[in-house]
Amino acid sequence: GKPQTVQTDGKRGSGRLGEWLVTVDSIVAEAAPMTTPDSVKFVEFKSEGSTPAAHLTAVNDASGARMEGWVSCGSHIFPYKSLKVDTLSSIVMADLEPRRYWSHVTVYTEAGDVMTDTIEVNKPLDVAGWDIYQLSYDETRGRWSHVSVFELVSDPWLPAVNTGIAMLAAGAVLLFLTRKKQQP
Repeated sequence: GKPQTVQTDGKRGSGRLGEWLVTVDSIVAEAAPMTTPDSVKFVEFKSEGSTPAAHLTAVNDASGARMEGWVSCGSHIFPYKSLKVDTLSSIVMADLEPRRYWSHVTVYTEAGDVMTDTIEVNKPLDVAGWDIYQLSYDETRGRWSHVSVFELVSDPWLPAVNTGIAMLAAGAVLLFLTRKKQQP
């Protein structure tokens, strides 16, 4: 049916996945797979392309079967690694989602001004009447992306629109405050 999840937030812990008690034995935040003749293990690798990995132990309550091994969501350099616990089930690590993405930029204007600043999602940089928004990045490379996608927006009518909205709100408030009671 549906996938089940256990969340560890980067810490050791355990949780249930169906009949399996899954325990996170260790986590390597920046790892690379190292292949040995009979297995794959993950070692610390603090370089571009590193991937998070966790060593798990899974014990089946019904059969007593015990499985252990590494799982990783992979990166643009290393493939993902799953742990097959039975003929129908595997344990995988979900892809990481960014908490924040930003770009450090230098903007050169026609007037000869030079601005250096940071642009984040929903925190645009205002330059000469233009708002520069962080729109995206190279998601396949994740935190090692060398590409940023920006959106430039110029809205010269924005002050007039905001003034109109403020006038409508003030009118609505005044309508309620100055309302006369009607006689039956």
